[in-house]
Amino acid sequence: MSMAFRDVSNRPLVKHLGWSWRPGQINLYFADFKSSGSNYGNIPDVVGLQDVAGNTTTKMVGESKVPWVDDHNLQAAVYDLPSLRQKTAQPVQDMRALGCEYGFISTYNHTIFLRQFQSPSGDWEVWYSPPISSSSYYLPTVPNPQGTYLVLPRVSMKQCMFYVCTLASAANPVNNQTAPWVIYTH
Repeated sequence: MSMAFRDVSNRPLVKHLGWSWRPGQINLYFADFKSSGSNYGNIPDVVGLQDVAGNTTTKMVGESKVPWVDDHNLQAAVYDLPSLRQKTAQPVQDMRALGCEYGFISTYNHTIFLRQFQSPSGDWEVWYSPPISSSSYYLPTVPNPQGTYLVLPRVSMKQCMFYVCTLASAANPVNNQTAPWVIYTH
């Protein structure tokens, strides 16, 4: 039986998000969390797994939200830190618990990539990307006459996902021992 992630309109999620690398290109594959074999109590929507010598390791976690709920607006959240913290709390908690350096949250329309990082001072930080539109496309920049770039090139969601998956596949597990700070209120 063939199974694939599906979006809300029953289209294959991988095709919808544009995950387009070939087998062997990156040692990472996306799967349902239950296939990871982990006994972690929460269930992330999607995980990036890696198999090495018969051992499966969770390298990346992802959370998917529907775009038509106003509370899921990732573009507005980056301008309101409390809102951003609330929206990214679940994938950040999963990243911490599963020892993943990288993660993401996506509404199908926009994706924010996450990285938990231990600063030189020893504090743990969560870095986040700007929201990347699913309809974005690569737009290179042209250097000015002095050979410097005035603006960064615009990248596509496919390029960002490929890059973050490349980083995640090579990353070692992180050991964030800080007390869990995520509190769910309903």
